[in-house]
Amino acid sequence: MVEHRLKNAQRAMERAMLGFSLLDRIPNVEIRNRTEITDIVQRAATLKWSWAGHMCRREGRAVEASDSGLTTAHWTGEASADHQLDGGMIS
Repeated sequence: MVEHRLKNAQRAMERAMLGFSLLDRIPNVEIRNRTEITDIVQRAATLKWSWAGHMCRREGRAVEASDSGLTTAHWTGEASADHQLDGGMIS
């Protein structure tokens, strides 16, 4: 759902940059070719996987790749005294 909203917002901005309206009925592919802007959803996915790779290479391996291709967070140490949980609330 978020991806759909991002794509729609990006297409609207690209149409505004080129001075087109929806009534002009210019295909999205044509608009993308004219603006040569990277798709925001693809860029977000690239950054997400880049960050996951960065976290996997860190000392202590705070995040590791799982069999499903997703990353799983693991606690690497004890929480400090000011971040201890007290009945579900952070004190």
